Amino acid sequence: MAGGWKFLGTLFSGLTLVAATTIAGPPPAPSDEDLLAFSLKIQGCVGVVQVLKRTVDAGEGGEYTEYLDVKPMRWFSGTCAMAKTRLYSRPHSQFGFLSTGDWEVGPRDTVIVFTYRDKNRSYISQTPHTLWNGLAKATPEKTAFLEANVPRILDSLASAPRDSKK
Repeated sequence: MAGGWKFLGTLFSGLTLVAATTIAGPPPAPSDEDLLAFSLKIQGCVGVVQVLKRTVDAGEGGEYTEYLDVKPMRWFSGTCAMAKTRLYSRPHSQFGFLSTGDWEVGPRDTVIVFTYRDKNRSYISQTPHTLWNGLAKATPEKTAFLEANVPRILDSLASAPRDSKK
């Protein structure tokens, strides 16, 4: 009989756990402000650029590569130049230019980009944790969101206490 009580106790505990996780549901999705704060911690550039050319090509070593030649119009953060530049997408990224939302980046599109540098190349930060997956059509609403929030979040990041490990 003791084994039966042990089984019922385990079953009840398991059902209680299932009920608790079902009631609580999944954790809330991060807000746009949370994603922007994460994106700004990358310490790349955030800005509006005009697409001059989109290229799908074989890279130097024959690997598949995608890049945009762009003309920067405005940088909200970072120290990127205003000269024409090339922004790469990571090869085989599920967030490559071909799979960024429901549109393909075309010539003369104006887009918002989140960038970072690696090995003398500028890349678009296309991760699920980057605001708008790192690349979005520039709309007045999105531009206003960046204008209002980038300076405030940069100030809070600058004044946040640093982790001092000795």
